[in-house]
Amino acid sequence: GASSHKYHYTLSFSLTFPFDHDTVYLAYCYPYTYTDLQHDLWRLENDSARNKFVRRRPLCHTLAGNVCDLLTITDFMPPKNDSSTFIPIRERQGIVITSRVHPGETNSSLVMNGVLKFR
Repeated sequence: GASSHKYHYTLSFSLTFPFDHDTVYLAYCYPYTYTDLQHDLWRLENDSARNKFVRRRPLCHTLAGNVCDLLTITDFMPPKNDSSTFIPIRERQGIVITSRVHPGETNSSLVMNGVLKFR
């Protein structure tokens, strides 16, 4: 029969620092900055294959004064040959995807970046 053993893995490492009294920071993921976000949104808005499906507008401002964007991703245009199947945006069902609620949640920003690379 199938083995019922569960395996658990542990990553271990050691660090040696050459100087006493240094301040050292360790991170479990590389940074994804507000500048990275703005650059990725600019690329999205300027990508002719994707920009016809995206509308970007400010949702609010953060405590630091940065714009927190709201993206709407949908097919905005009615079908060319049969507009009877077109559902106005306000009547459509939708989903909300959020990320980066807290500053240290870099991983969620990277996941959202992947979501926005739709084709």
